[in-house]
Amino acid sequence: MVGDERALGAGDDARLSAIVVGYRQPALLREAVAALERGSRIPDQIIVVDVDPTDPFEVTDTAVSLVTVKGNPGYASACTQGAA
Repeated sequence: MVGDERALGAGDDARLSAIVVGYRQPALLREAVAALERGSRIPDQIIVVDVDPTDPFEVTDTAVSLVTVKGNPGYASACTQGAA
């Protein structure tokens, strides 16, 4: 990575958060987080919502927050829980 993409837009107060929801697919969650971290505008905050994990997602990056949801409340509810 060249430079610090987090500096893009640093002149304003805008912050970017991304919520990634996954259902029993930790490998896909890891791929989604990696893609966000490679983007042209890296989110200031990445929230991973792991729904009903059988093989839990493990956080290895301090910029990533993890919310675990039991059962399967649906996508909208999982997004809401991640944003809370």
